[in-house]
Amino acid sequence: MSEAARAVSRLAAILDLFERERRPLTSRDIAVALAIPRSSLGTLLKAMVELHWLAADRRRATYFPAARLARLGGWLLGTVVIDERVRELVHRLHEETGETISVSAISDLEIEVIHVSSQDVGIQLVVHPGRRISLWRSSVGTAHLATLPDATIRSMHGRSARERGRGAGRRRRRRGPARGIRAAPDDPQRRRPERADRDATGRDRSSAA
Repeated sequence: MSEAARAVSRLAAILDLFERERRPLTSRDIAVALAIPRSSLGTLLKAMVELHWLAADRRRATYFPAARLARLGGWLLGTVVIDERVRELVHRLHEETGETISVSAISDLEIEVIHVSSQDVGIQLVVHPGRRISLWRSSVGTAHLATLPDATIRSMHGRSARERGRGAGRRRRRRGPARGIRAAPDDPQRRRPERADRDATGRDRSSAA
C-alpha cells in the first residue's frame, strides 16, 4: 500500500472511530484503538485540524469532528437514491413482521447497506446505513450473485481471491520473516530405558524362562 493510500485509510479509520465513540478523544485514545504510530497520527491529526475537519481542545488535549465535517457530509443524507415507494415498502414490511428490514446495493466486491428500518427495543439485528457486508459469505450477497451470469461470478470470485492473497502477503510481511526450528537429533542417551522385565529384543523375560 502506498503512503497516500495508507494515509487515506487511516483518515477513514479515524472518522469511523469517532462515529462509534461519539465523544472527544485524545491522540492516545486514537493511537491505541487503531494501532497507528503516534508520530504518523500526530501529522494526520494536525492536517485534519488545519482542514477544519477536527476541532482541537488544547486544554484537554482532545479532538472532535468539527462543524465543517458535518456540513460536508450532511447533504448526502437526503440524496441516497431510494424511491419513496421503496422506503414505504420497507417500513411496512418492518411493521408487519417486526424484523429488521434493510435495502442494500452492490459496491464492487461488497454489499453496502443504504437504508434500514428496525425497532428500538427488544432483540433485534443491529445494522446501520454504510455498513459493508461480504459478497461471498452473506445471504444478501448470495441473493445478488444469483442475478448475475456465471461468467461474471467467476470473474468477480477470481478478483476477490487475488485481493485476499495480496492482503495475506501484506500481513505476512508486517509480521516479519518466518522462522524454522530444526528438531534436535535423536540422542541415544535420552532414549527411554528398557523395562527390567524385558530383554533387549522386547520379549518378556519371565515367559522366555
